[in-house]
Amino acid sequence: MSGDPIGFRGKDTNLIRYVKNRIVNKIDVKGLSCTCGETITVVAAVGPFNAWSARNLATEALNEAATCGLPGLHNGAADAFRHCYWSCRMTQKIGITNAKKVGDIHEECGAGPPGETAMDLANNAVGRTIGATTHTATDCKTGCMAGVSSGLLQTSPGGIPPTNPYDPYEDYEDEDYEDEFEDVFEEDIY
Repeated sequence: MSGDPIGFRGKDTNLIRYVKNRIVNKIDVKGLSCTCGETITVVAAVGPFNAWSARNLATEALNEAATCGLPGLHNGAADAFRHCYWSCRMTQKIGITNAKKVGDIHEECGAGPPGETAMDLANNAVGRTIGATTHTATDCKTGCMAGVSSGLLQTSPGGIPPTNPYDPYEDYEDEDYEDEFEDVFEEDIY
C-alpha cells in the first residue's frame, strides 16, 4: 500500500484520495482514476493534444454513427459501430496505447451497467485492431460496418467487463495487432 504516486504535486494533502480513500481494495498505478472527471483524467493520461484529438474524433464517430443507417444509437448496431469507429480513428491518430487509455477511461468514468461496459470495451478492442492495420476514416467506416455485418462487433449489452479494463503495466505497439483480424477485415472489404 502506498499514497498517491504523484505525491503532493496533485495539490492535495490527502494522499489516498485518488483511490477514494480505500487503499486496501483500490489501485490506480498510472493515475487513471476518474475522481477529477473524464476530461482531466484523459488529459493526465495522454496529454492535452491527444485528449483534444480524441474528443474531436468522438464527435466524428457520433456523426458517422448517426448517418450510417444502422439502428440503435444506444446499445444497438449503431452504438457498436460508433465505439469501433472511434477507437479505430484514435488508433490511427494518437496510437493504439493512447486509444486504449482514452476508451478505457471513458468507460470507467461513464460507470454504465456492466453489460453495456462489456459491449463497449469489446467493440473498442475491435476498432483498435482495425485502426492498427489501416490509415483512413474510410477504412475505419468500412471495417466497422463489416464488423457489424459479420457479427464481429457486439451489438447488444452482455458479458462482464474486466475489473480493471486497462492494464497499467501494458503498453500496446501497433505491430501487436497487425495480423490478429487481418483475414476477417480483408474478406469483408475486398
